[in-house]
Amino acid sequence: PAPVTPPAAPVAPTPQPAPVAVPTPAPQPAPVVPPAPAPAPAVPAPVNYDANQSLQRIREIKALVNDKVGNPVNLVDIDNAVGREYMAALLDAMKKLNDGSSAISAMQRLEAAYLVVEKTIAEHSQNAAAKLAAEPASMSAPAPQAPAPVTPPSPMPAPAPMPPVPPAEEAPVPAPVEATDEIVDEDSSADIEPSIPVPPPAEEPPLPPPVLKDILAEAPLPKPPSEEKVAVKSDAPMAMSDVSGFEMSNVPMAEEKLVPPPAGKPAPVPARKSDSEIESAWGPATDTVRPAVTEPGVPSVPSAPPTTPKRVASLAETKEKLKTPSDLPDAAAVETSSVAGDPLFTKEVDTGLDQLLSEWKLFKKSGLFGTGPKGREHPLFKKIAGLQIPLLLAGRFEGATQEIKQSITDYMNGWRYEQGIIYNQGETFEHYLRRVIRHILDLQKKK
Repeated sequence: PAPVTPPAAPVAPTPQPAPVAVPTPAPQPAPVVPPAPAPAPAVPAPVNYDANQSLQRIREIKALVNDKVGNPVNLVDIDNAVGREYMAALLDAMKKLNDGSSAISAMQRLEAAYLVVEKTIAEHSQNAAAKLAAEPASMSAPAPQAPAPVTPPSPMPAPAPMPPVPPAEEAPVPAPVEATDEIVDEDSSADIEPSIPVPPPAEEPPLPPPVLKDILAEAPLPKPPSEEKVAVKSDAPMAMSDVSGFEMSNVPMAEEKLVPPPAGKPAPVPARKSDSEIESAWGPATDTVRPAVTEPGVPSVPSAPPTTPKRVASLAETKEKLKTPSDLPDAAAVETSSVAGDPLFTKEVDTGLDQLLSEWKLFKKSGLFGTGPKGREHPLFKKIAGLQIPLLLAGRFEGATQEIKQSITDYMNGWRYEQGIIYNQGETFEHYLRRVIRHILDLQKKK
C-alpha cells in the first residue's frame, strides 16, 4: 500500500500591527471682534433765524406764484391738494413769522409746497401746450384736387383791315366871351343843350382922359347890367357829368379884367372939439343908454335873436317817481330794528334772512353729521358776513372753495338780471342779503 501523507498543517497568518489612532486637533473658536460703537447723531448747528429774511422770502414766493397763476385760488382749479397745501403753508408761515423755532418749520413747509407748486404749474403748462399742438394736427388736411385739363387756345383769325377814317371837321370855335355872373335854375341844370348860343362880346368903353376926372366924379355912376336867368330846355335830357364835361371842354373861360373902382368923395375930417365940450360929455346925460342912430345909407346889423331857455322836464315825466308815504316802512316795523331807524335790521328782515340761509345749500347744515348750527348761526356765514363782496367773490378768506364762490356768484347774478339789484361800493355780504330780503317784503306788501 501507498503511504499516506498526512495533510499539511495550515500556516497561521502573520499578525498585522494594530493601527495607532492619531488624535485630531480640536477646531479653534473664531476670535470674537467687539462691535464698533455707533456714532453719536450729529447735532445740527443752531440756525440763525431772521424774521426780515423770512418775510422777504414769503413775498418773493407770493410774487412768483401770482405772476404764473394770478390769484392763488386758481391753483385749486389746477390741483386741489396742491393749491390747498400752498395756501395753508403760506398762511401758517405768515402767522408764525415771529415765533423762532416754529417759524423755521413753517418756512420749510412753505418751501416744500412752493417746489410742488412749481412742478404742478410746469406740468399743467406742458399739458396745455400739448393739447393746443394736437388740435391742428387732428384736423384733416383737404385732399389736393387734380388740376383741370388745360385746353390749347385756338388760333384767333386775323382781324380784317379797317377802312380809312376821313378826318373829322373841326368845330367852329366861338369868340371869347367876358365872364359874367349867370344864375341857372336847379331844375334846368340837367336839361342844358350842348349847343348854347354865345352872345358876341361887348365892347368896353374907352377909359376917360385924366382931364375929365372931376366931371365924372360928380356924374351919377351907371348901374351894372341886370342879372338874367338863363333857362335853356331840350327834348333829350343830358347827364350832369356830360354837362360838366361840355362846359369845361367846349366853352372857353374868359379872362377876368380888373376894373378900377370909381372915384368917390373924400372922407370928412372931424373937427377939433374944445376942452369944455369934452368935459361936458361926462355927466348924467350920458348915463342913459340910447339906441344907436344909423345913417340912412348905412345898413343896420341885425341883433342876435334871444336864446330861449332850455325846457326843464317836470317831475311827472321822470322815470323815477317820488316815494309816497305808502312806500316808506311802517313805524311799528322800524321799532323792532336792532339799528335805530334802519329798516334793514327789523325783526321781519331777520326772520327772512334766517329762512333764506336755512334753505341755502351752503348754510343748510354744518358739523360732522349735519346736526350743527345752520342759518345765521352757521360758522361759514359768521366768517363771511362782514366781508366785502369783491373780496368774497375773489375768495380772499380762509377756507374759500370754488363751490362757495360759484354758489354766491350764481345767486347774485340771478337778482341782478331779474330785479336789477347789484351790490354797492364797500357793501358787506350780510348787508346785501338784508337789502334783498327788504326788497322781497316790499314787493309782497304792494301785491
